[in-house]
Order: sequence, then C-alpha cells, then structure tokens
Amino acid sequence: MAGEIEPAEYVENKVLTRSGEERTIKWRNTVLRDKSGRITATLSSGEDITERTVATHHLETLYGEIKDSLHRVRPPSDASKCQDKWKV
Repeated sequence: MAGEIEPAEYVENKVLTRSGEERTIKWRNTVLRDKSGRITATLSSGEDITERTVATHHLETLYGEIKDSLHRVRPPSDASKCQDKWKV
C-alpha cells in the first residue's frame, strides 16, 4: 500500500457461513491516513443484504411479468385520452 491506489468504496460479494449458507454482503471501505496523508490502514464494514437482493430480484421479475401482461391487454377504445397513464 504505497498510497497511490484508492480501494473500492463499495463492493458486494458472497460469503459462506459456518452452516454452509451463502449470504450476500455489501462492504463499505475507506482508508485511514496519517497526518502526512499516507495510508496507514483500511476500515471496512459489511452489511448482509441477502434478503434485500432476493426481494429485489423477485420484484424485478414480477414487474417484467406485469409489463408483459399489460402489453398483451387490448387498450380501451378511448386509449388516446389516457395515453400517459398506459406508458410502460
């Protein structure tokens, strides 16, 4: 660590728990410097975002299915009056 490269501030990766379960961890990283600006250490904190990641994936899938369904539905005869409401 010569102090020339900044570490990534934000990284996600998977970790394996003692029980063998895979979890997704979001890491926040920063460097600590001395008074002359040299890097002396790094500080990292991790947040388990497994449930959030799974929920986001499910919501994106559901959104896609709803969007596809709306495209298959015939718009009402007066669709020109509500075009902005039907934009997907």
